[in-house]
Amino acid sequence: MENYIAYLDLLGIKDLAKYSSKKYFSAMEDFRNHLISSAEIFNDKNFSSKSEIFFFSDSAFIETDDIETLFNYLIYLRQFLNRNELFFTAAITKGNLSAYNFNGSPEINEDIDKTIKELIAGKHKFLKGVIFQSKDISDVYVLQNNLKGVGVFVHESIFDNWKKDIRSKVQAKNSNKSDSDIDKITDDQFKSLFDKYLTKSFYFPSINTNTALQYYDLKLTPTELHESFFSIIIERYHSSNVKNKKYGRFYLSHLANWISSEDFSKIEIITDDGESLTSSTTLDINNAEINFVNPPIIFKKLILSEHVLISELKKSAHCFEYLYFFLLNSLYNQFENYNSIISCTIETINRNLKCKKYFTKIDELPSCVLSLSNKERFIHDYHLVLNNLSNKKEKLAAERRQKRKGKIETD
Repeated sequence: MENYIAYLDLLGIKDLAKYSSKKYFSAMEDFRNHLISSAEIFNDKNFSSKSEIFFFSDSAFIETDDIETLFNYLIYLRQFLNRNELFFTAAITKGNLSAYNFNGSPEINEDIDKTIKELIAGKHKFLKGVIFQSKDISDVYVLQNNLKGVGVFVHESIFDNWKKDIRSKVQAKNSNKSDSDIDKITDDQFKSLFDKYLTKSFYFPSINTNTALQYYDLKLTPTELHESFFSIIIERYHSSNVKNKKYGRFYLSHLANWISSEDFSKIEIITDDGESLTSSTTLDINNAEINFVNPPIIFKKLILSEHVLISELKKSAHCFEYLYFFLLNSLYNQFENYNSIISCTIETINRNLKCKKYFTKIDELPSCVLSLSNKERFIHDYHLVLNNLSNKKEKLAAERRQKRKGKIETD
């Protein structure tokens, strides 16, 4: 039976060691302690207890027979570590570790390969460690190593297995239903769980390219979409970028995941004359000025009241401007109509000089950042924004002329 395996590695640990041995050891302690404490989730009756974690130094391999168990463990671990300003890069794929925890005992498990047994013979009392006997370990390691970003690379190879697992559970509970009914229930449950756990993000395979690659990541939970977490990630991003842009770019994927994980339809919109609009309301460019109530923190910090560190990252971080187009792409995927949220985002993009360079070469933006169909929408909506800005400019000019005229008549 093929299980699910993951490999994760703590990010920036070598940098900590270079600047402070004390902070390095503290990070290692936190990582170890949270790996252990987070394993409590395996005792939950809703998750599989047939799971194993093999950890050492600043990395860990995990194997389980249930993908939701693995998802929840990594999400749980991510929350704890991020809160302590620690981030990791991870990957998930299908496979088996065929791992054996060798403790120096002369009695060697029957499952151990004959060659390894012969190698250990006579030396067992000096040896302690984990023996991995499957090539699958190299597959998950390569996936993790290729992800140049903070996040969890969920390989698409797991999807078929995941769906088969769901179908088995559905069939066990609905043995009296037809195959077509079971397939329908399976499809619905798979889509629901997929949307619950996964979202899309992107990363840069090299600091020397503007090419971004898309991948599936574990969606951030409502707890993780809090301002306290945002402050931690943006400060860590800025600090890493100041030291080395090559490693600073790793944090962009986390912010992209943040955007994908948000529900922007919950934004409340109030006009200056007190009218309440829904986020799906088509925008009339002649509407009164609008205000956003309780906007998601990522929208607030990128669009409404730019965070000071974001201002710095815009100037120097590798392709940070992609984040604005990725936000717009997410808004287009959530809203069918042109609205004030989209309008405000495009106005911000219009003020960003690094973003504006793509206005005459929009096709150079990777499709995972702004899809082809949404590029068409953007071109159309950009014209509406320009018209609206022009109307506002004319209105202000007219008001100034009226004030001057009134002043002259008074004099």
